[in-house]
Amino acid sequence: MGNAIRPYCGDKIADASRDLISEHLTLAADLVTAAANGEAEKAKQKEQEWYRNADKIAEFLNSINPYIDKEAMRKMLYTHLELTKLEAVCMIQRNFEL
Repeated sequence: MGNAIRPYCGDKIADASRDLISEHLTLAADLVTAAANGEAEKAKQKEQEWYRNADKIAEFLNSINPYIDKEAMRKMLYTHLELTKLEAVCMIQRNFEL
């Protein structure tokens, strides 16, 4: 993603985008791993970090494009996190009917 916007936004913004998305994916993987291993406290911590990362992504996108509404983006990202979490829980529980 960072490289896709690099020609348009420059290195600083591209690198910041790359770092935020990388953090997003790492936190998701850490959350799923903790949940699958029954580490409830660690999973809770990673989930909180994941939502803070979503806040940072919304803030970042608004800062580079003021036409992106920060609150609308935050709500969209939270919905994304909720759906991703539901998908992971269903996979862990082997619930393929939902």
